[in-house]
Amino acid sequence: MIHHADARNGVFVGRIAEQDFLLKCANRNSDDLTVVYLHGMGGIGKSTLLRKLAGDAMVQRGKVTEIDLAIEMFAFSDFQAEVLEALAVDDAILLIDSFDRAQQWESWLRFVLRPARLGNALVVVTSRVPPDVNWRTDPELSGTLKVIELKEMTDGEARTLIKENGFHDAEIGGLLDLASGHPLALVLAAEMTRRRKVGSGPVKPDAAFNCAVLDKVVGDLPSRLHRQALEVCALAGCANEELLNYMVDGEVDEVFSWLRRLPYVEARERGIRVHSLIREVVSEDLRWRDPDRSTLLHQKIHSYLLMKVRAADEPGAMDAARNLVHSCRETRTGSSSPVCQDASRFLETDYEPEDRDRIVGLVSQREGPESAAAVAYWLDRQPSDFYVYRAVDSGELVAFYGLLHLEKSDPDAVANDPVAAAIYDYVDRRGGTRDDGQILVSRFQIDLGSRVAPSGVVDAMQIRTIVEWIRSERMIWSFIAIRNPRVWSRRIASIGHPLIEEFPNLDGAPLAVHGHDWIEEPLGDWADRSIFGKLSGKSPRGDQGGRRSAGMSRADFRAAVRDALKNLEREDSLERNQLCTAQVAASGAELKRILSDAVTTLSRNPRNRKHFDALYATYFVDTPNQEASAARLGLPFSTYRRHLTKGIEEVSDWLWHDRLSSGGAAR
Repeated sequence: MIHHADARNGVFVGRIAEQDFLLKCANRNSDDLTVVYLHGMGGIGKSTLLRKLAGDAMVQRGKVTEIDLAIEMFAFSDFQAEVLEALAVDDAILLIDSFDRAQQWESWLRFVLRPARLGNALVVVTSRVPPDVNWRTDPELSGTLKVIELKEMTDGEARTLIKENGFHDAEIGGLLDLASGHPLALVLAAEMTRRRKVGSGPVKPDAAFNCAVLDKVVGDLPSRLHRQALEVCALAGCANEELLNYMVDGEVDEVFSWLRRLPYVEARERGIRVHSLIREVVSEDLRWRDPDRSTLLHQKIHSYLLMKVRAADEPGAMDAARNLVHSCRETRTGSSSPVCQDASRFLETDYEPEDRDRIVGLVSQREGPESAAAVAYWLDRQPSDFYVYRAVDSGELVAFYGLLHLEKSDPDAVANDPVAAAIYDYVDRRGGTRDDGQILVSRFQIDLGSRVAPSGVVDAMQIRTIVEWIRSERMIWSFIAIRNPRVWSRRIASIGHPLIEEFPNLDGAPLAVHGHDWIEEPLGDWADRSIFGKLSGKSPRGDQGGRRSAGMSRADFRAAVRDALKNLEREDSLERNQLCTAQVAASGAELKRILSDAVTTLSRNPRNRKHFDALYATYFVDTPNQEASAARLGLPFSTYRRHLTKGIEEVSDWLWHDRLSSGGAAR
């Protein structure tokens, strides 16, 4: 059926540039353009824009023909007949809406819409998916085809749309954050807000909102496997085929190809990312439908990302840490964080000597002479401990950050930096450091764009810090020194760094120092508390002293791994090991296989190779004692012991989270 368009009345908000362009095409004031292909995710406004064009064009040109495939599905022969009949009219204007429902006819339509057949007609096609590459490479369409991706509304357009729905400025912020510039979501969010009681808290998506967005934007999914893959992508932030293989049971290569072609999925350098609206709606809907499964998926994703931070190359580790931070933040708040949206505007670079005067001057201006003297001291002494953030477009310095690596008590540092003096005093009062131990101090976080508020640069500093914590081999203490403790202290305490010292008047302003003892609470326990514990709402120390469902604490688990490695060739001893009695393994033989696989995993990462060598020389080669194993490796005994301890910890952590993710006993 051909639908003849009448002039459309009512309010139309935004899309001014697109409106002007399409009307120019309709009036034949657009050079040789005869075909316009509009594509974008569902609910983004394609059909609304097409109806607006139909009304405007009919007023000026008369007859306009619409074929709306969302209203009625055609047989191919009927569709052919309708298109050809419409194009038989002089100066025809043909609007084909929702062509994604008939994408299999794309080759025929492209052939029909070649200039030789169109004459002076204008054809506008809308679809959720972009045109096949053959449209762009067809020489006969060159110069006559315009492909436009319709994206989110601007902030100004979104505000106007919300006001047209009867809301005031004070009510707009939460709706904007929720809808992410998506027109349909903005309208649905406005309707949802009207259903809520006045003063019922911040705007959050309810079940009806989620259901409407899923129906109108996501639509039906091909299978349960496709739904699981979409859920993983929504929870993980950025996903690739490797993550899907880890998370989903089934063949994922075709599913990944399907995901990357979805209109609400964007291809990035290291994977695909779901649009923020869909990410939040899918995550919230899963949490509402199946909260236990939502928690389990979060845990498994976080375990995977922790492993990637440890094992990947530098860019891969930063990406994994970024996804980990964002995923954890969404888990805690129940919604996505607006922070880091400006992360593409700057680059993290190494400090260069020519930056020195600029940095010292900025610290003096922002904090005062004492801090300026301290940063000058550290820049001269340990320049490699500083990171400089530069604007992508201009290369100008926009922020900088110090992540200081301190060794055992250092009188020179104490004399030149009051914060370092306080940290050394604190550590010494708690037993000092080992000779090979290291202290990491996060210091001098200067963001020129913001003095107190979170920002993309501050997030980048946090991600850099977490990467250092996870990958460090010698760290036994970490500290974070911050200005504006009223703004930051609670956030820092939530990642396992309680307040240990506060300077009431350093350069005339308060400075707080937060710290963490990595001997008392190793990385795996910290992850349980600061990452996995957030999922269950447990108290900060809940997992350390408590019991897991099968009766094993984290400390018990690590001790059992160590004992099993020592008795790897004694199957009777393995049968009695706590890992078997707790059903981590069904038998001693299976436990040996599981441990061997875990140790082999270390060998795949060059960074962990020395830990693997220590484990292999100790437990998989016939040597009389550890001294002989150290000699075999050509290492001093203290170095060998450090590598062995680290290797056991990594095997234990890997097994702990692998068993947790797969539904084993350590859950």
